[in-house]
Amino acid sequence: MQPVIGCIRNPSLSRYDSVLINHLRIGHTRLTNSYILKKQNQPECKICHSPLTVKHILIDCTCFGAARQRYLGVDTLKGLSENVKSRNIVAFIKDTNF
Repeated sequence: MQPVIGCIRNPSLSRYDSVLINHLRIGHTRLTNSYILKKQNQPECKICHSPLTVKHILIDCTCFGAARQRYLGVDTLKGLSENVKSRNIVAFIKDTNF
């Protein structure tokens, strides 16, 4: 999402939510990357059968279009990192149960 990844601490977020945002920024979450450590196949989205990635969850998955418009209002990762507040991203993740 950003060319240089550094820890961003947002004082308005809990530590858990700050960690969540930083994991999303680097594209590594337990949901999308645990298959590597378990030596399994990459998981697929149950709805559209695409590889399950952070980009797919935040930008591409058609099932979450309404929630994406409500909380994020962008359709690119660059727009997400530049224009969307962290608390809106957290709200999207919680609302969509990821």
